[in-house]
Amino acid sequence: MEIKISIEKKHLYYLTGLICLLLIGLVIATGYPTGEPFHQTLYTDTITGKSGTGVTVSDPLTVTGDLTTEKMITASDITYTGDLRGWVLSDEARVDQGNGGDNKYEEIIDYIDNAFCFLTYVRSADVGGWQDICRCWVENKDNKWQVGVNSDHNANCFCGARCVTW
Repeated sequence: MEIKISIEKKHLYYLTGLICLLLIGLVIATGYPTGEPFHQTLYTDTITGKSGTGVTVSDPLTVTGDLTTEKMITASDITYTGDLRGWVLSDEARVDQGNGGDNKYEEIIDYIDNAFCFLTYVRSADVGGWQDICRCWVENKDNKWQVGVNSDHNANCFCGARCVTW
């Protein structure tokens, strides 16, 4: 038994084009379902936002390995808008002082009993000798939670703090 198919070259091109269109339609039709994860595990070396303004994570983010960066991460670099189980994170307050002088303060929030305040940023510059000292602290002063700074001699000090209330 012998089967012979006689086909012109132009019909072979049409048939090839039709098969390609069907395959493209198959690829488009088998996309991932809405609301379902497309990749259970994502392997990547770099994550970059498409707009260049950063990356937004809208679900909980868990880092199980080391977290390394090319620059220091400060609390002001992290924006958290999710549920803190009834807790509220204040904006960061920053204060700086250069070349010595009296203590300087910046208000974080009004004093309340159910608050915990902490340093989020400490940096010093132009520290040239043993007498150049920077000090940063958080305290309740004048019925307000405040971040304070003091420097001796030529040191420039930069301090930041936030509070968590519940």
